[in-house]
Amino acid sequence: MRNTIKKITAALASAVLCAVPMASAMSANAIADKNARFTFRQTYYVDATAKVTEVRHAFSCKRYNTDVPVAEKTSRYLNYSGGGSAGDTYYNCGGTLTGSGSYLAGVVLSVSTYCNDPSDFHQGTTYARGYKADGTESPNSVRSFNTFLVGDLNGDKKVNGTDSSLLENALRNCGAAGKDFKSQIYINGQGYDAYKFDIDGNGAIGWSDLTLMQKYERGQIVRFAK
Repeated sequence: MRNTIKKITAALASAVLCAVPMASAMSANAIADKNARFTFRQTYYVDATAKVTEVRHAFSCKRYNTDVPVAEKTSRYLNYSGGGSAGDTYYNCGGTLTGSGSYLAGVVLSVSTYCNDPSDFHQGTTYARGYKADGTESPNSVRSFNTFLVGDLNGDKKVNGTDSSLLENALRNCGAAGKDFKSQIYINGQGYDAYKFDIDGNGAIGWSDLTLMQKYERGQIVRFAK
């Protein structure tokens, strides 16, 4: 009974610790430089148990006040071939990602585009499919997370000090660094999608993401990299 009480107490202490609000270096009302552009990104995640050797994907978005989407692999051990094109109304991006002598696993690819304003982004058709070494498709092995506004952790279509505070709290108190992208990060009882906390798009969550957030808010940078 005594050991059980200790375990319950430890669990409660951990939950409370994650709920402690951290003061951000920036005011919650601070917002990016007026000349800032907005980055939308979709991230692709492969199930490690699926033994996938290839991912084929496509992504499109409307052209109005939006740049051509660019695909970026998250590891130097991956190979990518593909590109973008423009139709009358939509930009299209797609290609093939393969492993360098190994299976694909975890966060492997992201596609991003710049907009003049969050309201300018309108997504078209997207898909991502995984294939095994023998060429057969591996259903449900690739997950493409919902396209999101980079830096907007709370979903209000703004990137400001409130988001920085959430990220700093998650790093300091909630063990966000190294979190699996499929998981949720809970702050004050509210769940947030872990994949949105990767600001620099390197496939991991860390302090470099907070540094970028703060630079963006101060106007030291006017957009997050694709």
